[in-house]
Amino acid sequence: MENFVDRLNDAEAASGLLDALARPKPFRRFKDALSEYPQLPEAWFAFEEQALLERSAQWCEENGIDVDWV
Repeated sequence: MENFVDRLNDAEAASGLLDALARPKPFRRFKDALSEYPQLPEAWFAFEEQALLERSAQWCEENGIDVDWV
């Protein structure tokens, strides 16, 4: 989530999202804060999906698992 915020060009949105991450229940607060910026949820979900794919591929490589990603 912090990596996503670091890439934002919108200082107001970045500030709101970082504030959400600094408070209790950061995952819930991040999602709530995302809804305040209509342009961001789609970008967040695309970013999250890519990050998960990259991490999965890295884990497979580290563990000697050959995978054909579909």
